[in-house]
Amino acid sequence: KMIRSSDQGRTWEVIGSTPPEVFGSAFRDAERGFAWSLDSIFRTNDGGITWSRVPDARGIQKGAPWPVVDGTGRLWFALRRDEEGGRRYFLNSLDLRYRGELKTKDQINAIRARDSGVWLVAQQGGYGAAVVARAEGQASEIKILPVSKLNDDLPIAFSASGARVALILSDTSGFSSHRYLMLSDDGALTWKRVEVGSAVDSPQSICVREAGGVWVAGREWLWQAN
Repeated sequence: KMIRSSDQGRTWEVIGSTPPEVFGSAFRDAERGFAWSLDSIFRTNDGGITWSRVPDARGIQKGAPWPVVDGTGRLWFALRRDEEGGRRYFLNSLDLRYRGELKTKDQINAIRARDSGVWLVAQQGGYGAAVVARAEGQASEIKILPVSKLNDDLPIAFSASGARVALILSDTSGFSSHRYLMLSDDGALTWKRVEVGSAVDSPQSICVREAGGVWVAGREWLWQAN
């Protein structure tokens, strides 16, 4: 079933039932959104009360980055495929027939919505440097525009809002891993490293807002900065 909150999660109401086998959903606003199963994608224009199957759309793979809806209402999602020579990763979108492809073995770790298109973070070869890029839908194709290659460290969490982009990276070069924050205020063109502090040893997730504010969460704490 589908439940909704209009007061930031204080109360919830049941608004309808999702199609069979659905395991995820993403919304552009209170009315327009998508839900998906392993073999189908569904669309709603009335806040989840009714759903219609998207013709010719395959489902979403479990374990792939969570799909998002951009500011134009378009659904974006990642695909992975085992082929001769190794695993390949693709970025796809409903209403666009062309599949944009990152370098052959770059693993897509996360996707975040933009006003038109998405931010994404990938890992070179599935284990190398983190790469931040943006993708834009133009006519019937996807353009992937690499922006930054960061340190040869493991991406843990990713957040973006407008031109503000943030990553938690894990330095695994030593005997024990050390996690730190990389923050950009100009669309991932330049970066600054932010140490969260000695009292917070293992940041797990991050949220940024373009108007200001960075929140980093660990297992037992929440850290905030401007």
